[in-house]
Amino acid sequence: MGFAALGAALLSLSVALGALGRHQSLFADAEAAALFDIALRYHATHALGLLGVAWLVERTGRAQPALWGGRLVAVGVCVFAGTLYAQALGLDSPLSRLTPLGGTSLIAGWAALACAAARIAVKKHAL
Repeated sequence: MGFAALGAALLSLSVALGALGRHQSLFADAEAAALFDIALRYHATHALGLLGVAWLVERTGRAQPALWGGRLVAVGVCVFAGTLYAQALGLDSPLSRLTPLGGTSLIAGWAALACAAARIAVKKHAL
């Protein structure tokens, strides 16, 4: 699945989860509801970002920094938001320890994408 298709699918899922999240009876307390909202915000924001990743990957000629950046963002959003959703819904498990890895994956992915975008700028000005 390409980055644009994945981003669109994740955006669709974020809308469905957002609707589900409006049912306050799902959450044990206000803290759990707030955690769900944080997961939803990161989920939707990074899913939207994947649409831009698709453009950047093509713009760079599928350069490795862009591809790896996109992969890291895709994995990061699923792990980060997914583990937060699980915690918010009371499904806390040993997997919740993966939340920081998801965040780290997001940071590394966007850093790689910044490098890929910077390469475009350098090439453009070098001509």
